[in-house]
Order: sequence, then structure tokens, then C-alpha cells
Amino acid sequence: NPAFRKELENRGFHWEYGDLANPDSLSHLGIHDARLVLVTVSDVFLKGTTTKRLLSRLREINPGANHVMVADEPSDFQNLKEMGAAHVLIPGQITGAELFHWVVQQLEVQEIGHREEKHAEPVG
Repeated sequence: NPAFRKELENRGFHWEYGDLANPDSLSHLGIHDARLVLVTVSDVFLKGTTTKRLLSRLREINPGANHVMVADEPSDFQNLKEMGAAHVLIPGQITGAELFHWVVQQLEVQEIGHREEKHAEPVG
């Protein structure tokens, strides 16, 4: 994501942006010696390739790196893990988990507020 370029560079990361569907572009990204290759897009956003093809090519270029991928579905997650991805994220699951925790927190806050109102001393 180009929006994070400055922040990543300020933290000492080497950052590249390229056409992920173009095998030649992948070769010129300078990832041959990278320890971590992070792909932040899933099949929904990729044009001209898939995360599976992309991971396969990335592993050819740098088999020793930790490849982190994004999947749309649990079946994609499993396929990418079997292909050697070090870690696979499913954004929909992360969003669901975050929303669940937020809703639980809101319900707890409302319950505490309701209990405090119930036990408040009458004024008068």
C-alpha cells in the first residue's frame, strides 16, 4: 500500500511497489534476499494473477523468505499454507473478530451503566 511508504522507510524497511501479475516485474522488485515478503492483496483485488500463482512465483524467487499472504476464503487460506506461506490473513475473519469484541465491550459498558443506575441512591 503506497500510503505506508514513508512510515515503512522511516522504520528501515525496503519498500517496493510493482505489477504483481507480471513475472518480470516480480524479479525486479529486489526481493531475492528479503527475509519477509508481505502481500497485502487477495484474489478479489488481483488482476491477471491469483494469490496461489503469486506465492508460487515469489517462492521461486526467494524460497527462504517468510511469505505472508491474504486470502478471501478459508479454502484459500489452506491452499496458501500448503504451498508454503508462513502466515495467511483472512480480512473478513479479522473484521468479524474485531466487531465481535467491540459489540461485547459496548454491551458490557451498557450493562455496567444500567447496574449503576439501578443501584443509585434516590435524590431528594
